Amino acid sequence: MKKYITCIFIIVVLSSLNMFAQNETIIDSSNISTPKISKIRINTTDKANTFTISGFMKDKKNGEVLIGANVYVEGNTALGATTNLYGFYSLTLPKGVYRIAYSYIGFNTSVFEINLDNDIRTNIELTDDSRSLEEVIITGKRKDENVRS
Repeated sequence: MKKYITCIFIIVVLSSLNMFAQNETIIDSSNISTPKISKIRINTTDKANTFTISGFMKDKKNGEVLIGANVYVEGNTALGATTNLYGFYSLTLPKGVYRIAYSYIGFNTSVFEINLDNDIRTNIELTDDSRSLEEVIITGKRKDENVRS
């Protein structure tokens, strides 16, 4: 029994060491429409060169938070975040200049160019994308099965 517990303990310790030994996250972007980039490497342990853009997303008309809205690097949706139940988002990226897109279903997408050289707090208000549509008339006929002559 002691050998069994010792063996399980060694397996757990070795697997946890393997998890902490990883210094970077690899995002495969081969199916993204950016043909120049095959893989993107983001070093998650180098805190000196990564910065965070965060804030709240709201409806401009009534101020309600937008739950599940998207924030992403334009042209690479693999680098993005989604707002939580309070409309808050947080996106950590390496230092650089990015075009950040803010989108939500039924709202106009807003895109801003941001020089990410320090932590930035940006609250975004999106406008709704309401459109007037023409009237649609649906007609149909079917044979009444209950009537026989």
